[in-house]
Formats: sequence, structure tokens, C-alpha cells
Amino acid sequence: LKNAPILILDEATSSLDTSRSAIANHTPTSTNAAIAITPPKKTLLQKIFNKDPCSGSTSELYQCYRTYYTDLVIKKDVEAALADLHKQYNKNDPFIVSQCHQIVHIIGRAAVTKYPTAAEAYRHGDGLCWSGYYHGVMEGIMSAVGRDNISENMNNICELIPGKAQYSFDYYNCVHGLGHGVMFVRNNEVFDSLKMCDFLTGHWEKSS
Repeated sequence: LKNAPILILDEATSSLDTSRSAIANHTPTSTNAAIAITPPKKTLLQKIFNKDPCSGSTSELYQCYRTYYTDLVIKKDVEAALADLHKQYNKNDPFIVSQCHQIVHIIGRAAVTKYPTAAEAYRHGDGLCWSGYYHGVMEGIMSAVGRDNISENMNNICELIPGKAQYSFDYYNCVHGLGHGVMFVRNNEVFDSLKMCDFLTGHWEKSS
């Protein structure tokens, strides 16, 4: 193979299936072509953890992704975290697909460290995995408000969300997300949380 031509498979074609395709479609000048595969570059996930990051039991995976996406929001921005999750989701990883809603909650909670109001944080999100980002934002905001101050703030948090008069989808996600936020700070105590919802003044807000 001393003088054999080298077929380089770049990062995009380094998987088994794409490698076979690249080899099948390549016409070497010699029947003794050697193949050199360029190893893929480390992902940001691997750079942060300096290893293959998220493996193990379900709880270990969740903790790993929680740390990863929180760090990504803080060190970069919400858009970068959501773009990465979209990419991971499109790979059809069973854990990501099944836990996507909860993972995007994580991104929403982390967003509040940069954008402390609902109106501001909502401008940076999208509806990936059943609007989990917006629910996570409300969890983060309610945590900042504190469980002892919920009643006096319930009717103000969504006030600046566009489309209130038309009951827009963003406004729905905000008032619906209030329930997620109350549950979050009340340790998922349903009946305790329902008492807080009584402080909402609008019928539509209460039923959302």
C-alpha cells in the first residue's frame, strides 16, 4: 500500500453507514487504495466534561444534561442551548426524545439568570417539545419570587407578555406556566399549589 491513494473521510462521513457509502462511490486510481479516517472533532459536550459525557442510568443522564444545558445557557446563550437540543433531538436518541420536555424546562429555568422577566425571556425561546422552555422560565421566575411572595405577584408576572387581550399562545404559555412555577416552588404539592391559583383574578387565567 506504499503508493496507494488515500481516501479521506471527513467528520460528516465518518459513521459506519456514510463511510460505506463514501467508499462505494469512490473510484480509486489503484485497486490497493488505503483508507485514512479523520477522527471527529470533540463536541462541546465532550469539551466540557472531557469524556463521553452523558451515559449511565436515567438519573445520571438527566443530571448530566441538566448541568450541560445550564452551562450552555450561562456561557453562551439560550439560542445556542435550544439549537443544540434541536440537533440532539433530531438524532432520535431515545433518552433525549423521551425527556425533551423536561430538558427544555432546564433551559427555561437557566434563561431567567439572564432574562429575569417573562416578557424578556420569552423573546428568546421556541416551542420545542410542547413549549417546555416557557414552562421552565416560569419555574425560574417563581423561584426568584419565592414561595412566600407568590400570592402578591401572581397577577403581575404575565402582564407584559404580548397578546394578553387576544389570549395569544405566548400569554397562554405564561399563565399556564404559572402553574408549573407554583408546583416547582411548592415541591409538586398539588392541593397546596391550587390554593395559590385562587389569587389569580381572571377566569381564563385560572383555567389555563
